[in-house]
Amino acid sequence: MTKVTGAKAIAQTLKAHNVEYVFYIFGYGVPVRELAAEGITMVLTRNEKCAAYMADGYARISQKPGVAWGYRGPGSVNLAAGLADAYWSSSPVIALTSATQKTHVHRDSYQGIPDIRHFDEVTKWNVDVPTPDIAGECLRNGFQIATSGCPGPVHINFHANAIYQEADITDPFGDKAYHKIPAKRVRPDPEDTKTVAKALVEARRPVIVAGQGALISGAWDEVIQLADLLKIPVATSNTGKGVIPDAHPLAIGVAGLYSKATANKMIQDSDLVFYIGCKTGNMATGNWTTPTPDTTVVQLDIDPEFIGRNYKTAATMVCDAKLGLQDLIATLKQLKAKPPKGYQSRLTEVADLMKQWNDEAAAAMSSDAKPITGHRLIKEIRNALTPHDILVTDTGSETIWSSLFYEVVMSGHNYICASGSLGWSFPAAIGAKLAAGDRKVLNLIGDGGIGYHIGEFETAVRYNVPVVAVVLNNMSWAQPRETLTEPVGFSKVAQAFGGFGARVEHPENIADALKEAFDSGKPAIIDVVVDRGTNGSGYAAMRASRSWIPGAPTKLPFM
Repeated sequence: MTKVTGAKAIAQTLKAHNVEYVFYIFGYGVPVRELAAEGITMVLTRNEKCAAYMADGYARISQKPGVAWGYRGPGSVNLAAGLADAYWSSSPVIALTSATQKTHVHRDSYQGIPDIRHFDEVTKWNVDVPTPDIAGECLRNGFQIATSGCPGPVHINFHANAIYQEADITDPFGDKAYHKIPAKRVRPDPEDTKTVAKALVEARRPVIVAGQGALISGAWDEVIQLADLLKIPVATSNTGKGVIPDAHPLAIGVAGLYSKATANKMIQDSDLVFYIGCKTGNMATGNWTTPTPDTTVVQLDIDPEFIGRNYKTAATMVCDAKLGLQDLIATLKQLKAKPPKGYQSRLTEVADLMKQWNDEAAAAMSSDAKPITGHRLIKEIRNALTPHDILVTDTGSETIWSSLFYEVVMSGHNYICASGSLGWSFPAAIGAKLAAGDRKVLNLIGDGGIGYHIGEFETAVRYNVPVVAVVLNNMSWAQPRETLTEPVGFSKVAQAFGGFGARVEHPENIADALKEAFDSGKPAIIDVVVDRGTNGSGYAAMRASRSWIPGAPTKLPFM
């Protein structure tokens, strides 16, 4: 036992968990000196919400917990608001706040609102720490909870007493298993595995839908092995994009709302859908219409809470996706399972559908129209990034465009998107770049989204984080009734902050602007003036992508 302050115990515990960065807003109770003394880089952001977003982006690429620290009262409310996307996306963010001392609680002290309740709905665990003796212990538990099972954010509220007072504290430590996700892998019940295997063998037109859980588990090789073994087409959710390369013969694209028509058609025509690490929310299922309610559903998930939540399940596996699929593949091989009869014709159907879609997409992506179309912009982004580089997209139109037209060349964590928070992607891209090393990070964001947190461009400049943001500027925030006569000069804002900025109005200039931005070695904004009609409603792109399917309505019920 050693007598130390809570601040010292917190700093040592973070170091014991291999924390590299803490994204924060300074205030009384944030132990900057103690954290810096442990070799932790303190990244001072412009607001607490963005601190959470940066920690989230860092976590999604590094697969390690990201840490954000905010001040009390209004600061804690800001920080809580920034955790929604991490919560929806199962991202292990450790959110810390510095609260007033306990004797000031409920006495109308300055900025003294409760710092706990507003974290309840966006965290796996939300705890108040009043004394220094349990500061390190609670923080250690936070890492365990954030990385175990279905990962997600936790919140720990340290009162001033817990930070500045001393106590006899056991030397801080951290189990290496909880330094990353997934922390502790769990195998399925063997009987469940046999039941799922039987369901797959009996299916005639099965489809796999892989979600973010498959990515978190690193189960892409196993998903592809299973698909190849039984010749099953594979779709993904938006957040699962990257499980299977888009050019794989069995890949049919993103399913649900922000989706490819090919994926939805194959799912609607299936007799069994196998969800792997996918929560079956409205985004992945088109408001629960794809698949139809009478389709046989099989589900694998680490969290039993999501099993059978939206669809009646015929068979289930509660386990880590990677280990579960390994066991499932082994069981199928023991059963000498083979692809269903007539699978060759189904593979031909997949190939024909994908070729038709890709041919039409290629034609659209070659457009020389002015204003620039979203199709052409995505083509140029694809050309500018290598298979190892990372695309970070904002919610709404940017996720739609990238889900439809951005090709993931290799499996892994090279594409991340917002799960609903407008403006999330730019701060998240800063965090992602800090985790990415030499890999390029490009942020695709709209003129509405960049307006939320453009002040963080100065943060990127201050810490020399060379992330490149491509702004789809249609002068309307994707709302046709909200229009400007002239686009905001976002590239000039970038230059004023000390970064690289370029404005692009002609499609033939996009490639050069992207190259110059990356070559500059600076944070950059490329302000692309895009067509107000098509980008103003990304759903138009979705409707167009479905219109060629024989017999398909131009507008499906869930659009």
